[in-house]
Amino acid sequence: MAKPYKEGQTWSIRRRIHGHDIYVSRQASAAAALKAMAKKVHSLEQAGQAKGFGPERTTLAQAFQDYGLERLPFMKGARQEANRQNKYLRAVGLATLKAKDIDAATSSASDTAKTTAYCVIVLEPHQPARVVPTGLADHRRQQNADTAKSDKARARLAAMKTADVCRHHVQELMDALRGRWCERCKHPPGALFAALTTCRNKEVPHVIALLLETAMRSSEPLTAALWKDVDWERKVLKLTDAKAGGREVPLSPHALQVLHQLQSLHPSRTRDERIVSITYESLKAAWTRACARAGIEGLNLHDLRHTAATRLALTTGANVFLVQALTGHKTLSMLERYVHVSARDVVEVLHRAPVRVEKAIEAPPAAPPQCLHVGAISIAPERPRPVSPIPSGNVVHVRFGRQA
Repeated sequence: MAKPYKEGQTWSIRRRIHGHDIYVSRQASAAAALKAMAKKVHSLEQAGQAKGFGPERTTLAQAFQDYGLERLPFMKGARQEANRQNKYLRAVGLATLKAKDIDAATSSASDTAKTTAYCVIVLEPHQPARVVPTGLADHRRQQNADTAKSDKARARLAAMKTADVCRHHVQELMDALRGRWCERCKHPPGALFAALTTCRNKEVPHVIALLLETAMRSSEPLTAALWKDVDWERKVLKLTDAKAGGREVPLSPHALQVLHQLQSLHPSRTRDERIVSITYESLKAAWTRACARAGIEGLNLHDLRHTAATRLALTTGANVFLVQALTGHKTLSMLERYVHVSARDVVEVLHRAPVRVEKAIEAPPAAPPQCLHVGAISIAPERPRPVSPIPSGNVVHVRFGRQA
């Protein structure tokens, strides 16, 4: 049994249990040190034995590798998540994760896994950095310069023992990654929309407009949306197999217009066919080329989801719960990463002209916002932000004697 000992003017105690080294210090007395140690031992025993070698001897990269092998097969976004975790594994030279389809995977997968898992995760040996072709040297050098700070913070985290990771270490990486979504993403320039209309595949501008209006993930309309899932009467798109499960996507007037235009492109399609026929790779390649023609760098397809969420949050009358219903996030903490409000936005709200409630109630409905016509589609690069009046139906008159 470990015994407390004196360090300076305070008491400390050390104990090893289930492979964990527990250290308690700065206690006023030996009895207080024993009591604090008993509390830590009790919490450890309640949690059970640690997995593997425990947090004191497992690096964060090793923990990611173990987590990927165990949990990624049951995640719909396994490939994207594996790519994120591989950045930590490559930083310390560990074998990387690769997701394979169940049918194309090795025959060692059990019958149970084939019915419950979406893919099989295998380990690939660490590969040295590829030789950059001469024509791409300048481009790769610029990429490395842009991500140098985040790469350094990520490599530091990957090599740290899990028990040593503190909040400020994670915050350092978050600060390095912050700022990629910029102010121009809130109001994409008209040159980008003009460049999209020149794409050879006529579906591309419509798909981009649909993503901008609905805040869907780029994979959702490409793989999980069928024509029979569109409820024209309720103005929602029912996704039965989205990343976070089934959900209903609200459709704005512009989104409904885009769907009608997609119908006109392929009038012979049945209700059981997909709304969008192009693949993600084709859409991404067309987007990259359109951004290059428009002279825009660093704008990704997923930034459209940020843009749609921010626009709705800045619309008068829209609250955080409405934005959450649009994006489909399960928690508000995840939604916070997609809404970007700057001081400029606050100034616009503070200096907005006041509207008298009496006149606003009697005023006719406002005219629809002006649309930006791009070829066959109509989208709104920047929605107006009118002040919503108080409806007369929400005013209740109560009499208390002589006072009303």
